[in-house]
Amino acid sequence: SSRKESLQSPAPPPSISTRSTDVEQMEAVYAEYQNRCAKSGLLDFQDLLTRGVELLKKDPKVRDSYRSRFSAILVDEFQDTNDIQYEWLQLMKGNNAHVMAVGDDSQSIYGFRGANPANMQRFVNEMTKDTAAPEGRVVKLEQNYRSLPHILEAANAIIDRNPNQLKKTLFTSQRDRGERIDLVTFGNGMFEAVSIAQSIHRMVKEMKVPPAEVAVLYRTNQQSRLLEQELNKL
Repeated sequence: SSRKESLQSPAPPPSISTRSTDVEQMEAVYAEYQNRCAKSGLLDFQDLLTRGVELLKKDPKVRDSYRSRFSAILVDEFQDTNDIQYEWLQLMKGNNAHVMAVGDDSQSIYGFRGANPANMQRFVNEMTKDTAAPEGRVVKLEQNYRSLPHILEAANAIIDRNPNQLKKTLFTSQRDRGERIDLVTFGNGMFEAVSIAQSIHRMVKEMKVPPAEVAVLYRTNQQSRLLEQELNKL
């Protein structure tokens, strides 16, 4: 995907063998994958992006046609765009369309599939140099309406460690309450589930916290099984 989004065709690969390096084998797989897609008349997601960009770059009539149709473009979750999507945006907007990009470079989590949060800074730099749109500006949405101050303090402390960022400081008008954050790391999911279950057991038995007042938040459903198993032992 990264090669394709960089508009790089497969290099002529050697035949796959046990002596081939991983890179050579991936080149061969990439080439075979492209050949099979071409024979079947199929396009994957990256093809839809790259073919669209190639068409806009090579055909002025198509490019002008689309540019004339849109006077404003809104891009959401801008921190998760990749380089080919950024190029597509530049080709689509031309010199006339107004672009509003919304995003948070501190929330970029899709780098493994090509997302480049640096596109946000790149966009700001190009916007300020754009003499055709001198009204362009950055609006920072720094006030948080759902988190308490000590949560935001921890978030700001983490964000400040990132040297490549669009500077911001999160704040809230809510009053501070609740315990401070404990950061604990575990070797695997089992150790994590056991520790969480033991913590809940202490809260219920020793601190007399009603079980209905206890919640466990997790990122993906696959994490729930170990938690359920340990909680059922209580």
